[in-house]
Amino acid sequence: MKQITLLATLAGCLCVLTAQAQKEGNVWHFGQGAALDFNSGTATISTPSSIWTFEGSASIADANGNLLFYSNGGGRDPILSGQESGKIWNRNHEVMYDMGNTEGGGFSSSQSAVIV
Repeated sequence: MKQITLLATLAGCLCVLTAQAQKEGNVWHFGQGAALDFNSGTATISTPSSIWTFEGSASIADANGNLLFYSNGGGRDPILSGQESGKIWNRNHEVMYDMGNTEGGGFSSSQSAVIV
């Protein structure tokens, strides 16, 4: 029994020692053109973002911390809300998909987009 406990403890320690931080959440795009990059260990202002949103937004990076895409969530009528309609931008800040005002989360959602 002691050997099993010892092996389990050693295996657990080995897993912890080899674990590496995932950098998929290291680049944030939010607000009115704001972006932060945490890849250096501290927050640094990143290149200007195309995003324009009051509340909800989502962004995702690859395992190395390189931005893949980001979104303002959608579900907004640009005329009524004063915001852009929902969009998904790529790493070059080009629109990949325009949701119009028919798709996505609500105008007043604190998390109007989720990337899974």
